Amino acid sequence: MLDTVEGVRNEGGGKWCLFFAWDPELIADLPILSMKFLDENIASDVAVCVIGQSGHVAWANTLAFQEAEVSGNWSL
Repeated sequence: MLDTVEGVRNEGGGKWCLFFAWDPELIADLPILSMKFLDENIASDVAVCVIGQSGHVAWANTLAFQEAEVSGNWSL
């Protein structure tokens, strides 16, 4: 994930990083995702969205919400 973010960061141009199939039930050592975790550990300067394996859940960082023009009280 970090390598992909770094590649997008180097390309510039406001591209997003979109990841699919995150499944902490199948892979026990995956971290629990949140907006705060993505901002602090993955990227705060590149929009990041991670979609769970089931397709029923997704996590995004603050910049992704801002670029998608989603407003409100976000749960960190």
